[in-house]
Formats: sequence, structure tokens, C-alpha cells
Amino acid sequence: MKGFIKIILLLIVIIGLVNCAPIPQQRLRFGVQDLAIDVTHTGIIQRPMLVDLNVVNTAVSGRASETIPADTPHTTISAIRSHLERLAVKNAVETANADLLVRPIYTVTHQGNTLTVEVKGYPARYTNFRPITRDDPEWNLVFDDEEASKTRKRR
Repeated sequence: MKGFIKIILLLIVIIGLVNCAPIPQQRLRFGVQDLAIDVTHTGIIQRPMLVDLNVVNTAVSGRASETIPADTPHTTISAIRSHLERLAVKNAVETANADLLVRPIYTVTHQGNTLTVEVKGYPARYTNFRPITRDDPEWNLVFDDEEASKTRKRR
């Protein structure tokens, strides 16, 4: 009787493992009228938006520095440098009241135990957020839609 129960349990485990095959991921396609991007089974529906980027023609700068002990390994100095680069950009963006810095140029100096990073670039702000429409040239970049491609070719 014990052998029979072991066989039944083994069969249940085998059937369970066979049925646990990965499910192929299907992509949901929403109608073009819904203006939604392909979505996998995450439950997130992304409605594409367009935005303008206004870049100011006057460069701004930001600076960040930190004192580093002499026995600091090179890999740690590299990580500190990356962190200081981000801080310098943050300072420049905050100074200019911008959203991002376009064409940043970094100057790194290491004098004594002090590592200093200065960044110069052009501040930019995002404006004019709007949903994408078929008339926008970016439509084909967002939707791989044969009908939209035909519409573009006719114009």
C-alpha cells in the first residue's frame, strides 16, 4: 500500500512539472483609435505623448567636489567621480531651473586629496506635452502600423 501511495504522489509531481511549462508571452494590440502602445501582460497601458524640448542658447555650469583619502582604490575614485558628475549636472540644472542639460562637457581636476568635477552645458525644459496623433511624424516610430505607413507614403 505504501508503494502505491508513493507512485501516486510521484505521478502527481511529474504531472505538475510537465504542466509548468512556460507560457508564451503574447502581445496585446490595442486599436489605433485607442492610441495605446503594445503591452505585454503587465497590466500597464502606455498612451504615447509628445513633448517639445526648449534649449536655452546660453551655457550654464555646475560644480561638485569631494575630499578623497590618499589610500582610496582606483575603482572607488571612479565611482566617486561618476557621483560627482551627477551632482554637478544636478547643480547646473537647479541653477538654471531646467529639466536637463544638453551637450554637457565635464572638466575633472584632482588636486591633492580633492576631486572636483565641473560641467558646462545648455539648459533645456520640456514643454507642450500632448498625446500623439496620426498627423505627427513620430507616429510611425511609436506604432508599427501598416495603415499609418500607407498614409505617410500617400502624402
